[in-house]
Amino acid sequence: MKTNKLFLAAIFVAAVSLVGCKGKNEAEAPSTDVSITLDKSALQLKEGESALLTATVTPAGTAVEWISLHPAIATVSNGLVTAVAEGNTTIIATAGSQRAICSVQVGKGEEGKTSYELKEASAYYPIFVDETTRGKMGDKIAIDFAVDDQTKHFWNWIIEGTEICTYETVTPTGRNFYDNEDGEYMAMVVGNGGWAGGGYDAPQADIQALVDAINAEPDKFFFHIGMRATDGYGHLFYFFGQQKGCHFCVGSKVYDGTNLIGDFKRDGYWHEFDVPMSQFAEALSGLEIKPDETGAAYYLSFLTQGVAGAQLNYDAVYFYKK
Repeated sequence: MKTNKLFLAAIFVAAVSLVGCKGKNEAEAPSTDVSITLDKSALQLKEGESALLTATVTPAGTAVEWISLHPAIATVSNGLVTAVAEGNTTIIATAGSQRAICSVQVGKGEEGKTSYELKEASAYYPIFVDETTRGKMGDKIAIDFAVDDQTKHFWNWIIEGTEICTYETVTPTGRNFYDNEDGEYMAMVVGNGGWAGGGYDAPQADIQALVDAINAEPDKFFFHIGMRATDGYGHLFYFFGQQKGCHFCVGSKVYDGTNLIGDFKRDGYWHEFDVPMSQFAEALSGLEIKPDETGAAYYLSFLTQGVAGAQLNYDAVYFYKK
């Protein structure tokens, strides 16, 4: 899939401040009088869980470097320790010539499902699915929203005034949501620019047809998405542009006033959400999609908390009608 770039200053202005985000504290040159202590000397986590270590340094503001001796077992970023796989490792925090350590024991997490089935439906509106799954949808595809880089696009927003994408795309590893293909899913992490955002657009007529279908039978329509991660950061999703009341959060609430629909186990396995579109019925009632100068409009947009390295992995994205 081709990744396009666009920055929309009007979207999420209240929620997003795209400013630089540095990976460690900056300070003056190390002093021989530097000291450092950690608030914890040991951690016990399960795969996918996270815990924050707080360093106290003297003089205040002295730079702190964080490393994990075995990042395949647990990673660390600015003191945030994330358990990856079963085993033991040590986190080392260094200030000047002094260091403090924390031992980390990672136990086996509760496993998610390793494969899923396509939802039974009378009609599908696919956005991002693998070809095997698309074949199963067959002649029940009512409107195909798959990216073609002609009239339907995926946009990775950029920091205003730059050419830097807010998400960094990474190479997916492991099987996709339906266990059909290795690496066939969307994998992105937040860069150093603060909040990251992106979204999908399509011709106005296609989006209006979907909205009209939902309005006719809101109780029969659902939005499906599969997600996986090993961190605990939140994601905000918007339907149909900035339409008030058409948004929800997965994980921690990232913006006041949004609908928090829950979270998934951050165990590195796939988990799924089926979001009933009936909860947005009031906001969608009578909605007229406003196209841009190209005749297209956003129908799905998202934000991820502005922490460098925060993961957004998703697959099996589609609307469906029961």
